[in-house]
Amino acid sequence: MSETTTTSSEVLAPGQTNKVGRYIAGYIVFWIFTATGVTMVANVLMPQFVKNIGADNPAAIIGVASSIAMVVAMVSNVVFGAISDRTRTRFGRRAPWLVIGGIVSIVSFALMPLQTSGAGVIIVYSIAQIGMNIMYAPFYAVLSDNVPESRRGTVSMANGLGNSVGCGIGPMIGSLFITSVAPGLILGAIFVGAGGIVAAFVFPNKNDVAVMNASERPERTVMQQLLYTLTPPRHCPDFWKAFVGRTLIMLSVQMVSSYLLYLVQDYLGLSKTASAALIGTYSLIVTIASLVTLVVGPLSDKMGRRKLPTYIAVILICASFASWLLGGSGVLSATVAVIAAAVLYGAGYGTFTAIDQALNVDVLPNKEDAGKDLGFINVGTTAGMAAGALLTSSIYSMSGGYMMVFPVAIVMVLVGAFSISRIKVVK
Repeated sequence: MSETTTTSSEVLAPGQTNKVGRYIAGYIVFWIFTATGVTMVANVLMPQFVKNIGADNPAAIIGVASSIAMVVAMVSNVVFGAISDRTRTRFGRRAPWLVIGGIVSIVSFALMPLQTSGAGVIIVYSIAQIGMNIMYAPFYAVLSDNVPESRRGTVSMANGLGNSVGCGIGPMIGSLFITSVAPGLILGAIFVGAGGIVAAFVFPNKNDVAVMNASERPERTVMQQLLYTLTPPRHCPDFWKAFVGRTLIMLSVQMVSSYLLYLVQDYLGLSKTASAALIGTYSLIVTIASLVTLVVGPLSDKMGRRKLPTYIAVILICASFASWLLGGSGVLSATVAVIAAAVLYGAGYGTFTAIDQALNVDVLPNKEDAGKDLGFINVGTTAGMAAGALLTSSIYSMSGGYMMVFPVAIVMVLVGAFSISRIKVVK
């Protein structure tokens, strides 16, 4: 790890090690709620809702919704990350934005069942992205603000555990509402927003302080501050290697997960009822397999390594994509292919998310601007997720099927792993 990062972490977190448990709890709670709601909506219920309203090309609408949402999320993540850096309240600088973002997310997602066209779905989903990124940007900065470098892998484990469990539970719950979508969308909205609101009360926010005193801050006009907010960090190649790696890995994952319903129904040829049952099984297995994150995060801290878990995660994720490919080609039955993919993906994604946030914080160039700079790295998540959905939609439109999605996804995740392998400040 870099000497600069270690020193900053020690300055940022005096006396905080006894409160690591609250940060772990906050990360788990946030992601279990939020990831459950997001995957309920984005992976299962929104695609089914688009079909239900009679859209001519549901796959294209999901792709367009994801691409527009990507642009909205990219801007809002960076802006609200920087705003939270400068926020000063008795509740801390991050907690108020977690609550505000939670409320905006609930209201916007709850409007989706009222839409009668693909355009309406796209607009509501884009507004929801603003709410989610009002939460995401300050939430990610909590790790940099308060957790010592020696414990980041452990706390990042909580991030990975909650995220993986939520991503597994979400589609499973969503599949229960596949024949009655509107109530499921409302429930998903509540889950998404509850994550930020509950986490705001779990974190020990009064210890959430900035590195610089107000008197030490550079004076800027409103326009100068806005331009600074939107200026990406410079002269930090490892930061951008982490950005590219995370973007491509999340892109590849989302190429598959955002079309989970369509893959089971249209690619593997299952009925609505059979697909709901198989998605439920898939989600349960992913949840169980992702518990590997409980071991990976602390072990990463003990070994002082972030790259090795990433390489293992990449191998497992690529193998899960290969299982889907074998299922579609008839080498494996649909059920066997999906179950094998679930085991491999759950273990791989759980491993990656266990150390992902620790790696991102380790490469930050300036701790004081953690919210802003992590906002740019988190654009990798948002951009990757949206671009993944758009890429799958494009492949489907050009080829008339989903078969080529998986080789492309494998290439993307391998390139992402290569980018991370070139980072010099972490092992």
